[in-house]
Amino acid sequence: MEPLNYHHLHYFWVVARTGTIAQAGEQLQLSQPTISTQLKKLEESLGQALFRKAGRRLELTEVGLQVYRYADRIFTLGEELQRSVQQGRTGFTEPLALAVAEELPQPLAQRLLQPLIHLDEVPRLHCRRGAWAQLLGDLAIGRVAAILSDQSVTEHDAIRAHSHPLGGTGVSLFGDADLVRHVLPGFPRSLGSVPWVLPAEGRNLRGLLNQWLDRQALRPPVLAEFDDAAAMYDWARNSHSIVAAVSILEPQLEAQWGLVPCGRLEDEVMVSLFLTTLTPEWQHPALDAIAVTARRDLGGSSATSSVESGD
Repeated sequence: MEPLNYHHLHYFWVVARTGTIAQAGEQLQLSQPTISTQLKKLEESLGQALFRKAGRRLELTEVGLQVYRYADRIFTLGEELQRSVQQGRTGFTEPLALAVAEELPQPLAQRLLQPLIHLDEVPRLHCRRGAWAQLLGDLAIGRVAAILSDQSVTEHDAIRAHSHPLGGTGVSLFGDADLVRHVLPGFPRSLGSVPWVLPAEGRNLRGLLNQWLDRQALRPPVLAEFDDAAAMYDWARNSHSIVAAVSILEPQLEAQWGLVPCGRLEDEVMVSLFLTTLTPEWQHPALDAIAVTARRDLGGSSATSSVESGD
């Protein structure tokens, strides 16, 4: 077997990341014909096409996706090696590329990631945030090792992946102290006559709240809807409105936003959390710290269970 040419592989990796040979040429400071020639040689050595045209951009083939995953691990690790030596670090920990679904409130995401700081060897964290469908695409091509989210993969998702349950947390309703004193005597019926601030439509928590309100036959006035959880909590405080959040964040909401719970919906509304990876076993040891701590705090199972998507 002919040895792999890592120069060719590097050019392929840059093209795959940028999406076009022109952009890759600017980054590598090479001409487009030179890069095209090197890509062709790589495809010939592997005996497989790695790209197909998609308009003006290049799209990875199925084999190209597989090659990209390996190339991304190789060159990301190489960059970390250079930084480690140049910065004089004696310890070495493989960097962790992790995605957090935008549906997950930032305060909750920060709490779930907190265990990484206390590891003996803290990994260099590359954390990105985005929509669930977008992050599944990043997972498929190896840009991230795992996705932290409040939803799991289903048969409707485009990739084959594994969602590992981390446990669940109940939901509480919050307001400023004066509002809570007003609604407590008639809870939950009193909630129908006071303003609410809600997550935007399409968010998992919004769907759960809509179902709960329907069961209670409540139609409260909705003052505002937010994609961003922190902005939603701030607006609820300033507008004297009811807002919902996962119960595990009660201390933080009171300390940071002055919001106190007026009722807990644990028996009726639960938010489940998942760590989704391409393989049944995750490839980075730091993910164990996230899973173990989350399952301890959220009462999740320590078994490695998963949900698969795709054929």
